[in-house]
Amino acid sequence: MFANSRLKVKLALGLLIALALCLLLAYSFLFKPVQAPELQSAVYLPEPKALADFSLVDEQGAEFNQQQLLGRWLLLAVGYTYCPDICPTTLASLVKFEKRLAEDGKRGELDYAFYTLDPQRDTPQQLQQYLAYFPIAIKGLSPKPGVSENAFEKSLAIVKKIKSEEGGNPKAYSVSHSVYIYLINPSGRLQAIFKPQQSRSGVKNFDSAVLYSDYKNIRRFWDASS
Repeated sequence: MFANSRLKVKLALGLLIALALCLLLAYSFLFKPVQAPELQSAVYLPEPKALADFSLVDEQGAEFNQQQLLGRWLLLAVGYTYCPDICPTTLASLVKFEKRLAEDGKRGELDYAFYTLDPQRDTPQQLQQYLAYFPIAIKGLSPKPGVSENAFEKSLAIVKKIKSEEGGNPKAYSVSHSVYIYLINPSGRLQAIFKPQQSRSGVKNFDSAVLYSDYKNIRRFWDASS
């Protein structure tokens, strides 16, 4: 009788241990920490950021709002057409990026846009002429004339500063600004931010190979998580 009791205790203990292991496995599966893709120079947002309501103007003079962001991935660069260095090289990196997409048989997989931080000089016509130098379809975007509060720039935390040149020429100024490329997902939310590489001399530039590698890892991770 004593032996039977010991056997029952062992069986009960074994069942409790098995139950505890099952609960532990279930907990680790259901409540595992949020992971992120391995990236070289990009920041992935596990919870994509919604953009505030905005209304912009494209290079054709037509309105551009949240509706145009839905259903497609978008790589967005920011800058201005009078920029002497980082802005044209950033757009050139997007051209090389699209070439890599084509080599992988994924041409036209996403859209491209360039948002100007200098709407005073960058009219829709100026944007149209400038973007024609780059052999891919890049939509030009600018704030609506007379709009002081720019919800679009605030949503992306864009920083800019106008620096007037000496001499009093109202059109002779430069625009210093944050240098990032933004990835917006098909729901119109900010999914990732790409940072440029910096040389030893302090020059910033986007490496199209790094940009493309990070983009592929983000898409692979996003597709697997959706």
